[in-house]
Amino acid sequence: KGDLSRRVVIYNLPCLSFREYLNFKYGKKLETHSFNNIIKKHISICSNINNKIPRVLRKFSDYLQFGSYPFFHNHSTEEYFGLFNNVLDKVIYEDIPAVSNIKSSSSMKLKKLLGFIASSTVPVFNIETLTRDIEVSKDTLYDFFDLLNRAEILQVVRTESKNVKIMKKSKILFKSPNVYFIIANELWKHDPEKGNIRESFFAGSIPGKYKLYTSDHVDFKVIDERDVTYEIEVGGKNKGKKQINKVENAFIFKDNIEIGSGNEIPLYASGFLY
Repeated sequence: KGDLSRRVVIYNLPCLSFREYLNFKYGKKLETHSFNNIIKKHISICSNINNKIPRVLRKFSDYLQFGSYPFFHNHSTEEYFGLFNNVLDKVIYEDIPAVSNIKSSSSMKLKKLLGFIASSTVPVFNIETLTRDIEVSKDTLYDFFDLLNRAEILQVVRTESKNVKIMKKSKILFKSPNVYFIIANELWKHDPEKGNIRESFFAGSIPGKYKLYTSDHVDFKVIDERDVTYEIEVGGKNKGKKQINKVENAFIFKDNIEIGSGNEIPLYASGFLY
């Protein structure tokens, strides 16, 4: 293989945002919005989106299952799952071993780890339990998280602690919510945990210019480019306000609502940050 270092420009392409998915699939020109703009003007923003995109909730549901990468175009859901699963396998069995000291036996454990994450009812894990289940040391497990995070398969959302080895209260989510459905399909499990899918979507929608952490009070803490902190709870349509009561600058991003009110915002709106 020739050296392409001086002839190739490498771009880091994240998953398609919900906005990009809509623009690509339906030929729209929907605009991005800052986090602060979504917080303050979500009613008018979402009203405008609904006027331009009929049945937006149905399209959002489709996106969560098979909208992260453009090969959904001209392929059925099953074909998309197969293509995406092939990409995952290539990253795990070929790409990661090529840039690390991972052996083939460890690649199998990497895939096993993905199965545990996809099947979990919550995105917070006990590290000691995982090391026993995956049959690796704690240091190896941390290496797995780092490799999968760098490969943009996983997103590890940590507390504000500067010690990267502290995993307590960290959330381990897939970078794309599609992966929950893909692995569930591979395991013949047809009902991935909705809470994990919602949190995966929200966390994966936050661009790098914002800081994202887990919160002591709610699901996430977002710090914008102006150093304004937002406390964010993510849930379904019937999620109550109990967890955000008495929490400063707190908001609920809710699934299955087209238009929000007050500090209740449609979850899909976070898909318009990039």
